Amino acid sequence: MRTRLQATTQPLSTAAVATSPLGAARALHAVAQQPGGHGLPRPPSTCPEEDGCILASSFDLDCARLDWESSALVVWVLNPPSGTDRSDVEDVFRHKFCLRSSDLAVSRHFPEEYLVKLASADLRDLVMCTKRFTFKLNGLEVHFRPWRAISHAYNANLFYRVHLHVEGLPPYVWRPEIVNHMLSRKCAVQRLVDGFSTMEVTSSFGLWAWTSDPHRIPKILWLTFANKALGVLSTLVRVSEDRPDQLKRGITFRVLLHLDTIEDYSNAPVLDGGAGIMDLRPSSHDLDP
Repeated sequence: MRTRLQATTQPLSTAAVATSPLGAARALHAVAQQPGGHGLPRPPSTCPEEDGCILASSFDLDCARLDWESSALVVWVLNPPSGTDRSDVEDVFRHKFCLRSSDLAVSRHFPEEYLVKLASADLRDLVMCTKRFTFKLNGLEVHFRPWRAISHAYNANLFYRVHLHVEGLPPYVWRPEIVNHMLSRKCAVQRLVDGFSTMEVTSSFGLWAWTSDPHRIPKILWLTFANKALGVLSTLVRVSEDRPDQLKRGITFRVLLHLDTIEDYSNAPVLDGGAGIMDLRPSSHDLDP
């Protein structure tokens, strides 16, 4: 028979993880104390290589993207003298195009050297009138081109629309933005069913969402609400150098995700603008509960 101490220092089992996040955390801490344990702290090399998150665009984000694409430049300097920095780039732009300090902001960037954000699209158009998009001034040979959001982006196709029943989310957080955040690692929520707003049944609700891989949607989701800082609205993120005076706490809910329908749009035509296809009928798969 194992002693209580021996039982708590064994590797974490799947059953323990599915039962309670508190139990999982305690078991993880116990494993970390063992020689060769894999708990915290761990070297960065043991962290996951990558993860994903799906965020819904918005009117504000679209406006911000269009503003940047109409007023920003990618800038690089060929064979710059030692010690050249963004202030030197700002100076040559100001002198070359008779700009004020408030007319532009220069930042270090990667993989390009600099980004220059001009105050308006008219100023950007003025700069773009430069022959071959290059000039020499004060010993710097400056080259530039328009900034585009998609320069370092990849195409994303969410071929599958799925229907989910969400169970275990407390009624006081039944808000569309909460549901969006909760599922954003695997899904983009398309719409919530009518029962979400009427709340005639508060144990569960249904929704439709888009995803690139239905099989990666988890069955159980541990949703944690971290306590807000004292005197700060819960929706604000603080930018401060203050050191914390205590650990961060919160409450965790066990949310069940029941996937019951998958619609496959992988054979649908890719439309470049224009009206959608009204009679498009994807292949649909109803799953057993």
